[in-house]
Amino acid sequence: MKKIFLLFLLLATGILAFTQNNFLPGTITKKSGKLIIGYIDYREWTINPSKIRFKTDLQLVDSSYTVFDLSSFEITGKERFVVASIKKDMRPVKLQGLTVIPPVIVQDDIVFLRELFWSEKIALYLFRDFKDHFYVKESDGKFTELIYRVELVGGNAMDEKNIFRNQLLVYFPEAKNNEIVNDKLEKLKYKENDLSSFFYLVTNTTPKPKIKNKPIFFAGTGVMLSKLKISGNTKLADHNFDFSASPLFFAGVDLVSKRNRGAFVVRAQLEYYYLNYKTTYDRPIRPTIIQNETYTLQIGNLKPSMAILYNFWNQPASKIYGGIELLANISNYKKNTFNWKDEANGHDITEENILVYQNAWFSVNAVSGIIIAKHFDLSVSSRLLGSFSNTTGVNVNPTLLAMRVSYRF
Repeated sequence: MKKIFLLFLLLATGILAFTQNNFLPGTITKKSGKLIIGYIDYREWTINPSKIRFKTDLQLVDSSYTVFDLSSFEITGKERFVVASIKKDMRPVKLQGLTVIPPVIVQDDIVFLRELFWSEKIALYLFRDFKDHFYVKESDGKFTELIYRVELVGGNAMDEKNIFRNQLLVYFPEAKNNEIVNDKLEKLKYKENDLSSFFYLVTNTTPKPKIKNKPIFFAGTGVMLSKLKISGNTKLADHNFDFSASPLFFAGVDLVSKRNRGAFVVRAQLEYYYLNYKTTYDRPIRPTIIQNETYTLQIGNLKPSMAILYNFWNQPASKIYGGIELLANISNYKKNTFNWKDEANGHDITEENILVYQNAWFSVNAVSGIIIAKHFDLSVSSRLLGSFSNTTGVNVNPTLLAMRVSYRF
């Protein structure tokens, strides 16, 4: 099973190497002021990029551009970045970093800033590295960082210094006399949505329509590989079960998070699969007598599940993800038969339900997968916890490895 899992990951990584480009319509503006229309390899950057790839025609080879080549670039209808010479506050804002004083408190840099708000009088930008840095720029002015600091109090308590609120009053002094705006300012967080919303409010500007994260529906098929191990106070503990391979069918929906550019996903799924176990064992009764035993177990499983996934590689057209899946298995035991031959009289004996199993049982799976070209999802899951045994003194340990392929609508 581990070899199959590793083979799948190697195959997925190899396929992904050919699916990493995501050239979308956009423009670049060179230092000279020349505007060029073409296509930008859009990465939905969580961390601000230090360079981009651009081509004037999709059939051409792309070129790389850095902050020293451009004054701005824009992915049409999505995001705009401007080149800026900035000063960055390098003090950490997370608890684990507050005990270490950075060697440089304020650092000079030339970067691509992401535009959050723009008007003829004032604009708001974001630079993200190990933390968020927000910058305000008035027309014909310089880029000024809005300051937010966190200090340790009493060794492990965090004290937030929302200096940026007073800074904003300098830019918007009229906020003092507007009850609604002033109330929002007093509660303002040093976050992208909060600050951009404040700028739209205080400038009486209509916000841009937000792109809603629509649910993504999918359906597919695959194969369930399984092996059963039974131990404890039962004759079946001596049996060695072979691998079972059976088809599976499933459908579901992905709900993508709004935070962190959709890195987190909640997946609801309904799956049906069938397990067919059969084993034989020659039990020595006496030196010259062998008792032949046969056990057959056939299970139909309806499996609703809920998974929390994280996209470790998160591009618009391709993703690699992993996570944990919680399942409720509804099982129908179509056959649960133990056959053996009574050597005393030569009769064949059949026992039904030699072991009792649960009709509903919970399990936990590990899940990983790859999304290719937005629509094709290859995934694999393996059971971590959970069993359907319901017989005292008997442990039933199923190995369940599902390999799936689905189409995302």
